[in-house]
Amino acid sequence: MDFEHTEDEPRRYSSRGLRLKLLLSFSLLIVVTTAIMFWLTYDSTSRLAADKVRHRVALLTNVFAMQVNQEIASVKSSVELLADDKMARDLHANSSLPRDYAYDFLHNLAIENAYFFIYDAKGRLACINEDHGAQSAKIERIAQTVEKIRGSKRSRTFVFRAAPRRENINKLYIATRIFADNGALRGFIVLEKKLATAQFGSIVRDMDIGGTGMDAYLVDASGVILSHPDPKLIGANVFGPGMPLESMRGKSAAKSLAMMPGEFDFKIGREKFLGASMPVNTELGWKIVLIQPYDEIAAAVARIGQRILFVGALALVTAFGLALYRAHRVLMPIGELLNAVDEISRGEYSKRVKVRRRDEIGSLALAFNRMSGTLEEKINALQESQAQLREAFHQLQIDARKREETNQQLRRKVSELTSISEITQAVSASLDLQTVLDTIVRTINDVMGFRYCSIKLLDVKSGALLVRVASGLGDEYVNRPPTAIGQGISGRAVKERAPVIIENIDTDESVEQAHVIRSLGIRSMVSFPLITKNSVMGVRNIYSEEEHTFTEDEMRMLAILAIQAASAIENARLFDDLRESYLNTIQALSMTIDAKDAYTHGHSKRVSDISVLVGNELKMDTGQLELLKYASDLHDIGKIGIPEHIISKEGKLSVDEYEIVKTHPLVGETIVEPVPFLNEIKDVIRHHHERYDGFGYPDGLKGDDIPLMSRIILIADAYDAMTSDRPYRRALSHEAALKEIEKHSGTQFDPEVATAFMRVFGNRDKAQEVIKQMV
Repeated sequence: MDFEHTEDEPRRYSSRGLRLKLLLSFSLLIVVTTAIMFWLTYDSTSRLAADKVRHRVALLTNVFAMQVNQEIASVKSSVELLADDKMARDLHANSSLPRDYAYDFLHNLAIENAYFFIYDAKGRLACINEDHGAQSAKIERIAQTVEKIRGSKRSRTFVFRAAPRRENINKLYIATRIFADNGALRGFIVLEKKLATAQFGSIVRDMDIGGTGMDAYLVDASGVILSHPDPKLIGANVFGPGMPLESMRGKSAAKSLAMMPGEFDFKIGREKFLGASMPVNTELGWKIVLIQPYDEIAAAVARIGQRILFVGALALVTAFGLALYRAHRVLMPIGELLNAVDEISRGEYSKRVKVRRRDEIGSLALAFNRMSGTLEEKINALQESQAQLREAFHQLQIDARKREETNQQLRRKVSELTSISEITQAVSASLDLQTVLDTIVRTINDVMGFRYCSIKLLDVKSGALLVRVASGLGDEYVNRPPTAIGQGISGRAVKERAPVIIENIDTDESVEQAHVIRSLGIRSMVSFPLITKNSVMGVRNIYSEEEHTFTEDEMRMLAILAIQAASAIENARLFDDLRESYLNTIQALSMTIDAKDAYTHGHSKRVSDISVLVGNELKMDTGQLELLKYASDLHDIGKIGIPEHIISKEGKLSVDEYEIVKTHPLVGETIVEPVPFLNEIKDVIRHHHERYDGFGYPDGLKGDDIPLMSRIILIADAYDAMTSDRPYRRALSHEAALKEIEKHSGTQFDPEVATAFMRVFGNRDKAQEVIKQMV
């Protein structure tokens, strides 16, 4: 339906849209039905018309067949009667029947214009009823035919054609045997008869079987036309050039005629034809061929189609009018209902519709009135409830705002506590100073959301602040000169031991004009001193791209985080001091062990230097190289548990003494195991005498099962041992030591480590320079 209304007027519903849909539906139904009926009727009519024509063709063919066959049968009967006549049986060679007798005999049998020939039993001409002296060739051909059939016993009488000349087209020869009274063969009588095929065309016209346009041909076995209403076509071949059946000719006309179906369709140009053929006489091979154009069929079908279209159009107009009337009757009350619905939707709940009908639509109107009455009652009750709900909702909003304010305060407190807890856990998870600094900066970025942050630590020696970590500020910021106490924002914060806030960097004179932070678009910052109970550790700077960005809550959080950061940095520094002190103690013990034996003095340091060089060649990172240095410094720390007389013995060790010496990796592992930061190298110290082929000690590990650092220390230890004087031998030269390492690569030494060692020490000049630096 359509809506007809303006902004200030009630909406009125129109039924034009639905009415059009109903009309189109009815019209489409009628059109489709009429089209189907037209097609079915047209198809049936076409087939009936074609069947009618085929029936006519078949009837006409039968008429011609009967006509020709009756004439041939009549002639055959006459010939047989003549052969049974006593005078014919008594004839001898060179004798003749009286002329009048022959004509009278044939006349009495209703056979006109016929000639006969009598041959004796040996095929010799005995009698003829006409002078055929000029046609001796024909007599001879007839005699030859008689000679062929003389020995045949299939039938008494035979029918055959004359020579294929135009004047002989309709001539037939009927030959029958002459028998004596005792049944003996006396001879043959041959009758020459020209059939009356000229009347063939008049039969078509007189019987009016084919209708307008039908054409009929009597043809022989080779397709030669024997009879046709147009005498000019007699003698032509029905399959010849320019003839109707030219398109159906095969390799030969006779074969095409023999294979021609009883009914067939063909075209001449664009015109369509219906054809039929039927044998007339099987002995002669004659057929009648009828051709009917489809024009008559098409004209009849067209007339029927016009009548169908007229009836369909009349039905369509009637249905359209009926549909228009019914649509109006159906849609008018529906429109009234929709208009009433529209008024109710605008608040006119008292609206009712008039009930004019007692059908389903009238029931719908009654139901609508009941519904609108109930709706009016419900709306009134609902309006009263809404007023009560609005008052209750207003009070709920007031309570909700109070709860939201309380919840926001709680969320802020929880967020602060959570952030403090996260930062405390993060900075307490490691005692490495750099790791602690990176964790502090990363946590501030993640928890507080500040993109730019830096930490400067107070250098004890210089008394200045050095940048140790910076986030988002670039290399130019990191590489700035140290900041003296009291200089710049960071120096002021340390000196005053209080946060310094810059709300607008562009207008604050305390910030250098050329400072790198100006180029980053930073507009404000705060610098928090990192203070513990004992001293100032440094300063933490927070930068923002907005002015006046630091709220009271953020400042409180940043102050708490500054205290946590200062404590973590102090702990990391104390741990570094403790670790350095412990390492110095252990290294002192290691040097004490080296000092017990003049031959191994400085051995641990040289092994450490060589190991670090090889590890660097193997692309170890800084942390790994540091662990490698600790492990190589302390690799022989276990010898502190070996008796001094065994270590300093000049002669060859006994088996028992050697077994005691082999325990020093285990003793070394036991010494470093309690130290947390050396826990990673205890396995390196334990396995630094394992061989790559598995014949080392103490566990006989093989290949990659041996820690890489142990494999490096093994080759460095071996090289220093070979190039140092021992009580039982002189030191080997550098070249000899390299040859030994190459020799035992893959057995005692890891091939990859040996290759790296050779890259470092293979060049003599480079090796001497490296060794000189180690000394």
